[in-house]
Amino acid sequence: MRTHTREKKTHPCEQCDQVFPCMSDLLRHKRTDHSAPPATRNAAAPRAWNSGRNALGLYSSHFMTPTPSGKWDLLLFLKEVRPQIYDMIVDELQQKRAIKWYCVTKIRFSRKTPTEM
Repeated sequence: MRTHTREKKTHPCEQCDQVFPCMSDLLRHKRTDHSAPPATRNAAAPRAWNSGRNALGLYSSHFMTPTPSGKWDLLLFLKEVRPQIYDMIVDELQQKRAIKWYCVTKIRFSRKTPTEM
């Protein structure tokens, strides 16, 4: 209410000729009557059972056997299998948003006994 003229303040809608006594009524009118229809949403791709929060505590193992030349040299073996490891990681990343990976190596040391020499 305007004090000096005792007129009530009105809030007209710019898109139609309706007038509202409260600004909140005008805002609600704009939201309900003049808002654009919601955009159509594309159907989301079904999430894999092993992605996101479902993947917590989930792991997979891949075993690689060395070639005869890489059997005795760990660095040579890792150099040989590096492209395979890279391809596996790329494939997993395409299926999932993120992965955590690590490499574990099992090495067996042996020594010839004096009787074997």
